[in-house]
Amino acid sequence: MIEDIIQERLKKRRAEHYPASVKRTYLIKDALADFSQLARLKKYTSLVGRIMGLRVQGNLIFCDVQDAT
Repeated sequence: MIEDIIQERLKKRRAEHYPASVKRTYLIKDALADFSQLARLKKYTSLVGRIMGLRVQGNLIFCDVQDAT
């Protein structure tokens, strides 16, 4: 019984927990470096990462997003 639990947990650990369903167009590092140019061009940009912080202030929501860069 304990072996079954251990095997199940190992299986879940190896699984991809947050599969990306969005095609990334920029790394966060690159988007920050080229932010003024991207804003000026109003080009569609997709960033993929994990939300590390979330702050709600009235009708605004601020997120801290982190990827490998």
